Amino acid sequence: MKFRIGHGIDIHAFEAGDHVMLGGIRVPHTHGISAHSDGDIVLHAITDALLGALGMGDIGQWFPDNDPDLNDISSKDLIMPIIMSMRGNGYELNNLDVTIVAQVPHVMEHSDAIRKSIATIFSCEIDRINIKATSTEKLGAIGRKEGISAHAVISIIGKTQQDEKLETLLEDTATLQTVNEITIGNIDGDDEIDLSQEIDIREFNFDDIDDDAV
Repeated sequence: MKFRIGHGIDIHAFEAGDHVMLGGIRVPHTHGISAHSDGDIVLHAITDALLGALGMGDIGQWFPDNDPDLNDISSKDLIMPIIMSMRGNGYELNNLDVTIVAQVPHVMEHSDAIRKSIATIFSCEIDRINIKATSTEKLGAIGRKEGISAHAVISIIGKTQQDEKLETLLEDTATLQTVNEITIGNIDGDDEIDLSQEIDIREFNFDDIDDDAV
């Protein structure tokens, strides 16, 4: 199994406004985010982590903040081509752990909505996404409520040829289980066992099972 890990971090200052974007969710706040895009620190950190896991540089290389076409762009539009690149390279999200560092706003009351939003972006189960929040205990710029930051650690997995063979085998087994009658031995002779009926294991003749077929 191919397995990779990446780490990302983003930080932005507050400016005039009435909300911040976190993981694609609009969170009400007394200030907005100073940024070229929508300033979603969570998605920016995740994008950087994903680029790191793929060995594809960083978000600034792909989406420079001096590109006028990216002015006020949604961070969802920035991460989607990277997710598509991940899948194009044969990988899928294994799990994602995000820590939001903020004195304000109070993030955890929005954590479930943020998790659901990110799971939707990745088209994955919500239990693959974890959101944590902490403050700096009033230390530094974040402690002075001048900005907000996010860290993300991501792991991605890829299918190997052996994984694909196992998946095919499991699919074939599932197909066999849908057949009404399957020969797995005999009862007092050469009669086939009907798996759709109740079986008395005491009548089963294990001596007639072909060892090479097991």
